[in-house]
Formats: sequence, structure tokens, C-alpha cells
Amino acid sequence: MDDDEWSSKVYRAYFNDVYRYIKRRAPDLDVENLVENVFQTSYERRRRIPTDNILPWLYKVAWLKLLNEFRKAERHPEVIRPVDELDGSSESADHSHDVVTRETFEQAIKQLPIAEQELLRLLLWEQLSPPEIAVVLGQRRTAILMRIKRLREKLLEAGRGEVSRRPYLALWEWLKRGPL
Repeated sequence: MDDDEWSSKVYRAYFNDVYRYIKRRAPDLDVENLVENVFQTSYERRRRIPTDNILPWLYKVAWLKLLNEFRKAERHPEVIRPVDELDGSSESADHSHDVVTRETFEQAIKQLPIAEQELLRLLLWEQLSPPEIAVVLGQRRTAILMRIKRLREKLLEAGRGEVSRRPYLALWEWLKRGPL
């Protein structure tokens, strides 16, 4: 397969995933342009992309492109949007509603630090495994497993507290039943 065929195949296979990834984190930006930049980077670095981890690698590139945009605008990602509020091109469903209401989920996740928000997004929305998350975040698998463990403990502890902290418990319940 030549380079152009490879690029077209990757683009067709992952365009919607990368689009949703960016749209959820920064719906007010020019999402289509950012997605094109991600795929341009993938073409330029195609020989260095791990063939068994293409999507996590694309998510990592997308996150770095978003960080550059946030630095330019001197802002941080704050808006979290469920999949079904996007343009309808999604075939995936928002699985978080299986355990918690969308409002409860959004309330809980917005209270977390940015790094923990991103970890949860990768787990819940992107449904990545810890090794894939490690690729996206540029960390070791063991470090990701430890972060997930600590986040679970934090959510459980917060859920035991006052009523206003109970959304954390709903997230904990999801993680407890989740794929990990």
C-alpha cells in the first residue's frame, strides 16, 4: 500500500472519532480545520505511527493541537458535550447516561482538575484502555493505572460526603462497573 492509500484509509477509518474528540473539548473552535491538521500531521509522520495504536496516537496529536489553540487564546477547555449533541455524524452513543444522568455527569466532571477530566473523557467517551490512554497522554501504563486507582478512590470518598458531592459517587459507580 502506498502512502496516499494509507493516508486515505486512516482518514476514512478515524475521521469521525477525531472529529468528536475535538468537538467535545472545544466546540467553539474551527473543529474541521483542527481535524485536517491532525491528519496532515499523521501523513507527515506516517512512518512513526504505531500500526496497532493509530487512534490513540491521533488523539494525542489532536490534544496537542488543542493545547496550542488554547495557548493562543489563553484559555482552557471547559465545555463538555455529549456525543448526541454533535452534528449527527456520530454512530457511537453517549454511554455515560447508562448510569448517571447527563446533568449529573457534567456537574461532577466539571468539579475535577483538567488532568482528571481528560482521564475520564478518555475512559468514558473514547472508551480507551489504560495502555491506549498511556499513548495519548505520553505516560507509562502503570502510571495511568495508578491515576485511575487514585481517581476511583477520590470519587468514592467524595461520594460519601455531603449531598452536593454525590455526583462523584455516580462517576465512581460507573468506573466500578466499567471496562477496567
